Amino acid sequence: MHVGFRPLLVLAALAVAMPARAASVQDCPLVPDIVSAASFLLTDPKTERRFWRDHVSTDAAYLLIRYGGLSDAHASALVETLRQRRVAPERIQDLRLALSPPDRRIALLEDMQEGASVPPGGPSFFRATILDGRADWLFADMARRAANPSADRAAAAQFQVRLAASLLDLDDIRLAAIAEKAEAHGLWLLALELQAARREPSGWLATLRRSPMAPANADRLREAFAPYWRGFRHLRPRPYRFEDLPAELKVAVAAIDAAVLPAARDLDAVFQLVSLVPQTRAILTIVNQTGDPRIAQDVARPLVAEIGAGRIDAVRDADLIEARMLEGLVAVLGEDITRRNLESFRLHGPPPTETALQSAERAVAIAALAPFASGNAGEAATRPAVLSRNFDWAGWRNAAEAIRNERDVFPSYRAIAADLLHRIGRYQQAIDGLAAIGQTDEARRIGHVMLMRLDRLCAGLIWPSPVLGDPIYRFDPR
Repeated sequence: MHVGFRPLLVLAALAVAMPARAASVQDCPLVPDIVSAASFLLTDPKTERRFWRDHVSTDAAYLLIRYGGLSDAHASALVETLRQRRVAPERIQDLRLALSPPDRRIALLEDMQEGASVPPGGPSFFRATILDGRADWLFADMARRAANPSADRAAAAQFQVRLAASLLDLDDIRLAAIAEKAEAHGLWLLALELQAARREPSGWLATLRRSPMAPANADRLREAFAPYWRGFRHLRPRPYRFEDLPAELKVAVAAIDAAVLPAARDLDAVFQLVSLVPQTRAILTIVNQTGDPRIAQDVARPLVAEIGAGRIDAVRDADLIEARMLEGLVAVLGEDITRRNLESFRLHGPPPTETALQSAERAVAIAALAPFASGNAGEAATRPAVLSRNFDWAGWRNAAEAIRNERDVFPSYRAIAADLLHRIGRYQQAIDGLAAIGQTDEARRIGHVMLMRLDRLCAGLIWPSPVLGDPIYRFDPR
């Protein structure tokens, strides 16, 4: 089981660690494992397949820079090496721009796209531009483009919402300061979204009153505030508390809550679950597909309650929670409806993505066999009834027995073994197993999932939230 995969890049990263950069990352004992997993994904597959795309190396490069503590020079060299590959990784330009010094960043834009309704670049670039003191340039460019008679108003508005979403982790003081700059440039939607992200909404209300969207009466105010109070409230980093609301918003909220149907109120638990455990995001699609309120009442709400009570951990027990979600869906909807719906869509992530059913059944197998593989259970679990007939339970059990008994696994079960090794905390052995498979699409997908989970167990620098979607490459202001 020990292949000894420790690429030179791992050692190089640790050798050039810089205290200033490392200090911004939480002190975490898993840093060597994160660096090793990132380095595995940074190995160039050198594939000759047409239309192949590298969906994971940029994420790996970012986490290697942050956790490995690469100096600015070594980080830039790594990014440039990736850019020069025959198939450059997706989003590498966004990382390059976010990493670049503020004075050079704008000059590195490859195309100003003057005819576009929004500025060029990616979310990490825009975030870095704002935090590094260049917000006035960006906001002036946004306002200029929006004022063009041929501008796509919907695209410009959506851009402002997405830009605000990339800043939601900032503290209230910085959010207010950026919102004021946005308002000064006439970017009212951006200013309102930033103000709405603060802990209490008095700033949002004052900005709304000054804006062209100022509500004419109490009914219009209630309509304006409803999306922030209901909507995706539980997916936001700082949900509002009733006691923090200004008096007129308390009146609005009372009317909003009075009009909410019990079934809609139950959906709060679904959003709470996905916010706490993004691995369960398939439940949102299932609710939308079936419209069955029992999913919220009988599946999401009990899981949220257990997480809140501390009986299960939202991060460390994510596989168990996803497995319990599948079991709950089958109990509510039945096997056929559950499987048909979960097979109908794929989860967001680097291709080749799994179907929601594949992900959930893998979680069931991990939850069932991880205690046995680690030696914490006397016997292997019997095949869970919730698994499909064609699920390779024999292969999973074989891999679990090999891990428990310190035997080599069959080559065809190496990916399964890597999944189990990772879930029982033997992270380097899991990466060694992927290295034995090689740079296949499956190994890279599994490696990326592992890297994201390790990051979430540490500083959570890149974990994609349901609000943001794609990760943001975040650096300290410079």
